Amino acid sequence: MVFEKLHSLKKVSTKDGITKAYKGVVVGDDIFAVSAAHTLATYWGEESILLITSKEVKLECLHCYGPSRLRGHDNIAALAAILPEKEKLPVGPNPIFFKEQKFREFGGRSKSEPLLAGEEFYTEAACTFNEKVFFDFLTDTAFADKFDKIKINALIKKIGQEVKNFQDGEKSIWQIRCADDVLIESEFLIWGNGQKEFFNLAEEKIIDVKLRQFASSGDNLYSLFVTYYFDHPVTDSVATMFIPLSLTHEQGHFIGEFRENSGLLGKYRGDFLHFISEEESSEEEIARRVRVLRKGLEKIFGNSFKAKNDTIYLSTISPCATLDDTILNNGYGADEKLYFIGENAPLIGIFYNKYAEVFNGKKISHIARGILGLEQLKQGIII
Repeated sequence: MVFEKLHSLKKVSTKDGITKAYKGVVVGDDIFAVSAAHTLATYWGEESILLITSKEVKLECLHCYGPSRLRGHDNIAALAAILPEKEKLPVGPNPIFFKEQKFREFGGRSKSEPLLAGEEFYTEAACTFNEKVFFDFLTDTAFADKFDKIKINALIKKIGQEVKNFQDGEKSIWQIRCADDVLIESEFLIWGNGQKEFFNLAEEKIIDVKLRQFASSGDNLYSLFVTYYFDHPVTDSVATMFIPLSLTHEQGHFIGEFRENSGLLGKYRGDFLHFISEEESSEEEIARRVRVLRKGLEKIFGNSFKAKNDTIYLSTISPCATLDDTILNNGYGADEKLYFIGENAPLIGIFYNKYAEVFNGKKISHIARGILGLEQLKQGIII
């Protein structure tokens, strides 16, 4: 795709501050945003790409947090359709829940504590996959040196569009105003911070009514991720486990898995997820729930649970299992050069139709939707 460099990709002083211009701008902090930035930098050159993050992002800490988010026939079939033949997607044992001092399988006579919003998805058996197959930057050793050159940590105040004249005619250019009075312009905008935040920042004329309808079907939940690291295995079970937060109040579960770890923090790790509402997400309440989890794990596993390190991460975006791509038909927004990425991103147009026989779009969710969104980005912009 031919592109005329905006402002020759240089800083331009204006009466309002500094303007920087790029071919593509990616906004987001997670593994999907970094993967998108890596892909575009590989094809277009690192000088043509900017990644805007709202916090400090370290490559070595990026992975798919929490228990496996690849579950369900349609999700597995969708990823299998784009997977190299030599790669497999093995399905693990049935999930288990803790009740009356022991773990029990779902589907038996004994019932778990009530499942709250977001939890039902994890009652299906988990499918393991190699993250490095779908996220190329994890195997690109040279990318670490380039990463700091293509990203900035900034607070976005406003998103707009402006039509500008170029040698080959008029073009709509994305304009991103940051809190430090820097204006960033780009031909393509790849948004990974969720539709809700985009709605809050974008000019009303940019937002398509159908996009609001699509996004409104999602749950307004936060995801609390807690990871413990160990030198020795805690259990030989690889099943997804549900541990109730309370036996007297309906506060949901911590959902987790134990697995081997390749990082520096420990040889093994336990990844846990808990859904929490915005109203319940104060530091005090989060700290209380994390303490309850730790005490529960110590009680269940005894001396085997000796965590040497732990990390806590709160995401304001949670995957939704009931998104309907058909609402959007063949597009969204005021410009074809807007792409959403992440686990709640729409799958639309030519890409959706290509795989319509393979999967039911209404059932594609979580990590499968996020990975397909990256594939959609590649096919829409690059190929």
